[in-house]
Amino acid sequence: MSSTRFQEIVYNPETGELISTKGGTYVVDGQNYGERIEFWVADEAPGRGARNMVQRDGDRWMQLGRDGAGRAWQERPAPTP
Repeated sequence: MSSTRFQEIVYNPETGELISTKGGTYVVDGQNYGERIEFWVADEAPGRGARNMVQRDGDRWMQLGRDGAGRAWQERPAPTP
């Protein structure tokens, strides 16, 4: 993750199998986080966007959102730059 670009890799920690990867640009405005997805290797198509909530905890942040079925999710990416 840089100050304007991100890449996310999702894998199965038990098997090491790649589940998906995506990347593009992002912006943070207060607690709002938005992505412009430039590539997404999974079932979803590139060009889609995402808007989630973000909370900072020192040099780390947590994203909160809902998936396409409305289920809540959260993740704690690596420390921000």
